[in-house]
Amino acid sequence: MELGDRRVTALVAGVLVIWSVFFFDKLKIDDPVGAISVHGANGLWGVIAVGLFSDGTYGAGWNGVGALYFNPPENSRPIRCRVPLVTQ
Repeated sequence: MELGDRRVTALVAGVLVIWSVFFFDKLKIDDPVGAISVHGANGLWGVIAVGLFSDGTYGAGWNGVGALYFNPPENSRPIRCRVPLVTQ
């Protein structure tokens, strides 16, 4: 993640935790310290943000993020996802 990506991730997480606390309070779920909002909602956002913003720079190639996109082997073909179209 670049510096701008980290700032966007932190900004969204800050807003998300406040909205999440209000949401769980509205549902009358007893969470006095906001643990569900911090660990649940922001944890989910963190997983999504890694998928959106990671570029394969970190992780020594173990995570596989960006491995084929940034350093493709010579004999590799692009990975394609085929989604069937459902029409009525």
